[in-house]
Amino acid sequence: MTLNKTLIAAAAAVTTFIVSTAAAMAVPAQATAAVNVRTGGGTSFAIVDQLYAGEPVDVVQCQGGWCYIQHDGPDGWVSGNYLTNAAPPAPPASPEPDEPDCGFGLTLGGGTPTFSINCGNGVAPPPPPAPVAQVCFYNGDNYTAQSFCVAPGTSVGNLAGFWNNKISSIRVQGGASATICEHPGFGGFCNTWNNDVPSLGFLNNKVSSYQVN
Repeated sequence: MTLNKTLIAAAAAVTTFIVSTAAAMAVPAQATAAVNVRTGGGTSFAIVDQLYAGEPVDVVQCQGGWCYIQHDGPDGWVSGNYLTNAAPPAPPASPEPDEPDCGFGLTLGGGTPTFSINCGNGVAPPPPPAPVAQVCFYNGDNYTAQSFCVAPGTSVGNLAGFWNNKISSIRVQGGASATICEHPGFGGFCNTWNNDVPSLGFLNNKVSSYQVN
């Protein structure tokens, strides 16, 4: 084999290695608008093709604001201002609860472009609002029948009318507490609760005064 033929074969082998290596390092991207594909990185180079907006390409390398791309057509150089990272695949319709949120990024700076994936738990949802402090009184056991609710600071020394001797259960919410008594003026047997009571026991249908704190 002559020296010239040997040099040509070696050059072809090096070119094949570079192309295959570049293809392996290519980063998916897409055109943001119609842009010319040129033989070199600059507007002075000849136009060999044109990308359409949204056309997928593989970015092999970038330098001086221009990127060498491969696509379904003549490969060449395009301005990096008209490239963006390829859209990530649509998320599944019903993701698993423990599936992390992931973001995708493409850096088209000088040299070989880089593609990044960032995963995290995302922003936690806001906590539910705190329950309103109040006490609700019910005419039936287990929080049934008629009811009314009052805020802390309410004091009734004589529970006249329909509700006198008619309270059977109470719900205590938001850190409130309720003191209920057998007789008007907070007389007779009294008891204080800071939790729900499905049945007042001895005071069931015997409450004539109460105070909510």
